[in-house]
Amino acid sequence: VKAFWFNKSNQNNGVLVFLHGGSYISGPYKVHWEYFADMCLRMKMAGILIDYRLAPQNPFPCGLNDVIAVLQNLKLENYFLLGDSAGGGLAAATCYKLNESGEKMPKKLILMSGWLDVTGDNPAILLNHEKDVMLLYKNLKICGKWYSGDENQQNPLISPIYGDVSILPPTLIQIGTRDLLLWDNRKFYLKCLEAGVEVQYEEYENTFHDFMLVGFLR
Repeated sequence: VKAFWFNKSNQNNGVLVFLHGGSYISGPYKVHWEYFADMCLRMKMAGILIDYRLAPQNPFPCGLNDVIAVLQNLKLENYFLLGDSAGGGLAAATCYKLNESGEKMPKKLILMSGWLDVTGDNPAILLNHEKDVMLLYKNLKICGKWYSGDENQQNPLISPIYGDVSILPPTLIQIGTRDLLLWDNRKFYLKCLEAGVEVQYEEYENTFHDFMLVGFLR
């Protein structure tokens, strides 16, 4: 498994563990490297970007197994797990898997435009399918099938929206109102609230999928 340290000398301040997006079939992109490098500098923390295996050549659970392998190998005590898009879904699934095996959980979880339901079955998703300049609904359905392979797409380790969110650490959810995944993120937020998770939810007006990675935006 390939993983890359950022500012390793700062790990006493905590470690940001980043899982990149790309619909589980691509990435990390230049924007991921730039965003994460900037975030580590701003937070004065160390960082680890995990370059997990990608579908369709390596469907579920390959990527998830890669993330777990890195975390088990490093045995981090003070770390924060963050991911964008598919990386957000993978981050939530990682928490479920760590909880199952009694492993050390991240102190906090940050989900940016998280892809939390690869089924695409929520009818509300179509309300934004002509507003989001970054995602196409038909492509998302294809990538979801490539990632899930022969597994049930409602498996919580594939689509975390179907899981027991009560085990999650304090969580930050960020999403734009033009994001194709807006309604799934709202649904996930409500599940977290109902389960008593310490959750902070931020919606940004007229912003598209993964806008938080675009450095020139305010």
